[in-house]
Amino acid sequence: MALFGFELEEIARLIALVEARELDEFLYEEEGRSLRIRGPRPVPQAVATTTLTVPAPAPAEAQAIASPTRSQTGKRAPAAGKQTTTPVDQIVLEAPIVGVFYRAEKPGAAPLVNVGDRISVGQVLGVLEAMKVFSEFKAEQAGVITAIPATDGQLVHVGTPLVILKRS
Repeated sequence: MALFGFELEEIARLIALVEARELDEFLYEEEGRSLRIRGPRPVPQAVATTTLTVPAPAPAEAQAIASPTRSQTGKRAPAAGKQTTTPVDQIVLEAPIVGVFYRAEKPGAAPLVNVGDRISVGQVLGVLEAMKVFSEFKAEQAGVITAIPATDGQLVHVGTPLVILKRS
């Protein structure tokens, strides 16, 4: 499905590029179409925006640039002055990839898990869709679900909290 003249796969790859390179802003212009992607905004202290305009790369080069490996996509450090703390008895299960998060296996079906459910390691908690490929999101830890911050159908990025557990 085309959106603003771009296929969703192209947009997902460009978002992954912005995240991997930790860019504030990315501007892609090509023969009659353009797309601007803005990275996460820190708490406003001083406004600094980087705009990058690049010529369209060759198809093979575009795929290599837009598909960073896991080792290139290290987690972002918290913004200065912003503390990220999780209680010791809680576990945050995060999105391993960029994609759309679904709580059920198919449209109209009941959610796979709900707040209050006791889950075990390897249990399927949801489904992530990336470039029309559906992957099960499985529990890495056992516990009781205390929150599901991601909503059904939400576009999530690497590191987005999907499920919060209380250790059992």
